[in-house]
Amino acid sequence: MNIAFESNVLRNANALKTNVVMPDSTPHPLSKERIEEIKKREQAATPKPWWSGHLHNGEHPCNCPYILDEGYMGGIAEVYVDNGKCVGEGGNDAPPLAEAQANQLFIAHARQDIPDLLAELDHRQEQTRQVLQGLLNTEAHPNDDFGMIKAWFDDAIRAAAQQLGLTLD
Repeated sequence: MNIAFESNVLRNANALKTNVVMPDSTPHPLSKERIEEIKKREQAATPKPWWSGHLHNGEHPCNCPYILDEGYMGGIAEVYVDNGKCVGEGGNDAPPLAEAQANQLFIAHARQDIPDLLAELDHRQEQTRQVLQGLLNTEAHPNDDFGMIKAWFDDAIRAAAQQLGLTLD
């Protein structure tokens, strides 16, 4: 390789290093520890499926405010609705009906949504790990142009994997 070309490759590699934004080192809101805590809470909760009572259905006369499952007749949670009175007059300081209806649906669906989201997160982390591992395993001869840049990319890939909490071989 001629010296001018080698110098140009190194200059371009250094420029690339300067312009690449590495993941920041601030704690990720979904660290491995936080994900494990969420999984433990999900696994400890009353088994699914959960159903919302009739509060969200304006056509049903009972307005049941409970989150139900097949194992408990009394429900596993209750959503409160503003009773229209001031607190000093016996009011309950609860959300208005539309918000309470949305809360009921959110809570009931969370029992399935959380496991689905956790499974998708696991799937995407594994896909990301495989892509990074594949990039890391790309062969390069140490004396060719790509080999000079590859070492820097390998460091960047390892740093990205570390920031994502992924283990590469």
